[in-house]
Amino acid sequence: MNSDAKYFEMQQVTTWAFEDKNTPLITNNLNEIPPEINFFEKVKTQIQDLIQAPEAEVEQRIIYLDGKVFPQNKSPNIVKNQKYNILNFIPLVLIEQFRYFFNLFFLIITLSQFVPILKVGFLFSYVAPLSFVLILTLLKEAYDDIQRYKRDKEANSQIYQLVGKDKTQGVMSFQIKTGDIIEVNANQRIPADLVLLHCTDPTGTVFIRTDQLDGETDWKLRKAIRHTQNYGQSKNLTSLNASVTAEPPKLDIYDFKGLFKLEVGGGEGQRESLSLENTLWCNTYLAAGKIQALVVYTGKECRSALNSRDPRSKFGRLDNELNYLSKVLCIFLCCLAMSIVFCSGFSDQWLLQFFRQILLLSSIIPISLRVNLDFSKLYFSYGISNDKDIQGAIARNSQIPEELGRISYILTDKTGTLTQNTMVFKRLSLERIQFSEENINVLKRMLKKQCATKYPLTDILQKMTENGGRRIKNFKRQKECVVRDMITALILCHNVTPVDDNGQRTFQASSPDEIALVNIAEDVGMRLNNRFSNLIDITNANGENEKYQILFEFPFTSERKRMGIILQMEGQKGAIFYLKGADSIMKPKVPEVQRGFLMDECETLSREGLRTLVISQKYLTEEELQSFSQQYENAKNQIDDRELKCSKVLDQFETDMELLGLTGVEDMLQEDILVTLESLRNAGIQIWMLTGDKVETAQCIAISAGLKSSSQSMYVIKDIEDTLIFANELDRFSLQQDCVLVIDGGCLRIALEHQPRVFFQIACKAPAVVCCRCSPTQKARVTELIKEYTEKIVLSIGDGGNDVAMIQAADVGVGIVGNEGKQAALASDFSILKFKYLANLLLWHGRLAYKRTSVMAQFVMHRGLIISIIQAIFSLVYYFVAIPVYNGWLMLGYATVFTMLPVFSLIFDQDVTKDKAMQYSELYRTLLNGMELTEKTFLIWLWKSIYQGMIIMAFCFKFFQSTFIDLVTITFTTLILSEMLNVFTEIHNIRLVTFIAQALTLSVYISTVIFLKDYINTARIDLDFGIKVASLTLISWLPIHLAQYFMKKWDPSESDKIMQKIRVRS
Repeated sequence: MNSDAKYFEMQQVTTWAFEDKNTPLITNNLNEIPPEINFFEKVKTQIQDLIQAPEAEVEQRIIYLDGKVFPQNKSPNIVKNQKYNILNFIPLVLIEQFRYFFNLFFLIITLSQFVPILKVGFLFSYVAPLSFVLILTLLKEAYDDIQRYKRDKEANSQIYQLVGKDKTQGVMSFQIKTGDIIEVNANQRIPADLVLLHCTDPTGTVFIRTDQLDGETDWKLRKAIRHTQNYGQSKNLTSLNASVTAEPPKLDIYDFKGLFKLEVGGGEGQRESLSLENTLWCNTYLAAGKIQALVVYTGKECRSALNSRDPRSKFGRLDNELNYLSKVLCIFLCCLAMSIVFCSGFSDQWLLQFFRQILLLSSIIPISLRVNLDFSKLYFSYGISNDKDIQGAIARNSQIPEELGRISYILTDKTGTLTQNTMVFKRLSLERIQFSEENINVLKRMLKKQCATKYPLTDILQKMTENGGRRIKNFKRQKECVVRDMITALILCHNVTPVDDNGQRTFQASSPDEIALVNIAEDVGMRLNNRFSNLIDITNANGENEKYQILFEFPFTSERKRMGIILQMEGQKGAIFYLKGADSIMKPKVPEVQRGFLMDECETLSREGLRTLVISQKYLTEEELQSFSQQYENAKNQIDDRELKCSKVLDQFETDMELLGLTGVEDMLQEDILVTLESLRNAGIQIWMLTGDKVETAQCIAISAGLKSSSQSMYVIKDIEDTLIFANELDRFSLQQDCVLVIDGGCLRIALEHQPRVFFQIACKAPAVVCCRCSPTQKARVTELIKEYTEKIVLSIGDGGNDVAMIQAADVGVGIVGNEGKQAALASDFSILKFKYLANLLLWHGRLAYKRTSVMAQFVMHRGLIISIIQAIFSLVYYFVAIPVYNGWLMLGYATVFTMLPVFSLIFDQDVTKDKAMQYSELYRTLLNGMELTEKTFLIWLWKSIYQGMIIMAFCFKFFQSTFIDLVTITFTTLILSEMLNVFTEIHNIRLVTFIAQALTLSVYISTVIFLKDYINTARIDLDFGIKVASLTLISWLPIHLAQYFMKKWDPSESDKIMQKIRVRS
């Protein structure tokens, strides 16, 4: 084709129509409800927009095998998970830090000290704490981003072979571009979205592993373009005058529409419609063999990239609550400062006096709170990573361990998370006989006897011969013959291929169900010798070899929900049509007289939590086979509505199928899954299962895993496309009591797009929810909307690459390191090896982290409040003078060495043992409303601070002479001792670490007194001084301690009641 012709065709690209021609390029923010954006988010977004280039609009494209692409595509094929670059690192990190009000407040306070008229203390005492916090954060963020950069570099540097006109050459992954033809070897990652041109298997088929894309460990079958498969056997594909037209990039990983065109003699020759079975998406892996494939999408256009989310910094709800309380403290600070100015009378310089009082009282908002919080987070993260009971656990995000303490919703994947994805045979049900593990030997003997006659359907063929070749409907067959046909169907109707893996015979298949069914057949005497694209070779239970030619194969799809195959027995003119699928799909395919048994048996097996599959067959006469072949081939050759026309032909022939029986297999659950889910439910946590599997499979797992109890029912909403009908179904469900909701992907899409608020208001009242056929984007969207509409803390857990978006969207993301790789684990906040460890993670570590961090944070606020109350009283008594009562060194020591260890000892406290926390999971329920840190608890601490500050100052004036240096000595010593005693009030069990912290603090204070003679009057320290200070300390501490003790006895909280029950039973 000359350049003019190519240009003309390029202009015609937009007129080339796909079935879904209106599908736009979908971005990560599809249909998202815009969140409220604060000032700092706006600034951060503007910085990113200035640095990043705008994205270009993407069109349908024509890709020629010689490398030319129209229109040109310049999207680089790079993997990038970094949050920062050299230009935006410092600005973005600082913006994130100054989202905390107390950091912003202290930045303003520190800057004010550079103004001479506002200076009230040592500049060092203001600059040092803020600088320390910011430098520590910068170093931590830099380290984390460098680790992400190293992982990205490893992925981008993988070597692939680029097919050129004369030779192949090695290229790195990031150098691959649209239009390249590359070679991929077995077990190698697919570096971009590809269309399969040629493979080493002469059948033109390969298996890929998609677990890092869709979370399914089942191997998927992919087919090469027919013409390029044959052409590539002997010639270089770049010399072929052909093109692939591809639709614009989109999110849907289960759909692709394209067209292959071969040009012969200057005109159009062969055309072949391309679909999902011709593609290999990025981040899947080639299971075996070697392929040559055409690059159609790269970088951000790849399906995996479109379904991923940009990494984001997670901030716990506790941080936001403390941020809110710091604003409340700021208001209290302003009121207190204004009160002092008011009492002094408004002079000409009242505004300056107001600002100076704010600076003097600024310790109300403690800058050390950030340091204390970071230390506690690191401590609890360390405890998670080093807990011997959850070996292999890693806290990858040390910012949010306390969020594990009040999870309200758990959104979990199914495959590899709740289950092991290992199928075990449990039941084989026929109309007149059933087989299980107990009587499998009876099945073996029956099958061996029947296999004395080669090939199945012998009784049917005999009856047809006796009837002149005409079909006889509904005659009663012997059960032994049906058993033989049933097992033969299991060994033939599948896409399983036996392979030799290092001398060991294994199976390749697109589903573990398929392998399980073949294993069942092999366990009773059948053997699958070989499976080619056109032939299946088996050995029956009697040792006889049987060969079947594959005439047609109809793989399972999400639309058809069934799998079929037409085989011709060796030496026979007719054919056998095997069809298997879910009960709801197969029910209208079988005769009406068999439907009652079918539905009853399916219900029985489902109640046992088994995955069911209905097996049927039909003998096609030579005339019927010829008629079907002609109609089906005509439909396949159509370009427009090809799939619909093929489906109509199949529907015509999928009638009067003989029901052979049902299989019941169990998907092995994860270890201790029932106990774990029961504990989590008792803790008040609602569990949603989001899976890419079909409805029937998800229902089985929901039953067997215990998501649905025996007393609960299931309400299924599926196969609905009309919004009004969906709304009616949702209304019906809202009237159900104690009912688990099951919804498929199509209905979920309607809910998310048209009725999100109503859906989540109703669904969140259900005891459990199961969402089926979920795409990665839908999983993330569900996560975001539950957070938005419930305002509760959401945890997402999964083990596959398809769970990454959901994990990143949740408040807390947990990844399981398993058979599906580490992609989910690396993207998570916490990674574990088994689902059962989640109970330990939440009920013990999460509860402890939230309770102790809440107490410690409020204690630190109290520490700042009490010294500000003392300062305020000092200013009022000493004629409103704007000088600090304590020197900068004393203030620095008070915030660090004099009270640091006692405060830290609070996080080591444990109110119950781990065993009791796991046994009494209702203890966790008491935390879900966040009652450990509320306005009420804050006001209690505020009252404590005002009381103790006033008592210390009042009795100081009563017991001692009121010289300034005496005042400082007495009040500061009493303050240190009172804070040490306050620690004992807030702990439940006195541990060795508490005694050590208190002893070290007292020793440090006594030893530093001799170095602070200018601020501490050591000459006045004698026995009388000690008695009076001790009395003053007791007066300030003991009433509060006793009041708190009697309040717990008089009006205990729910947690206190449970603790009392634990103590009684112990």
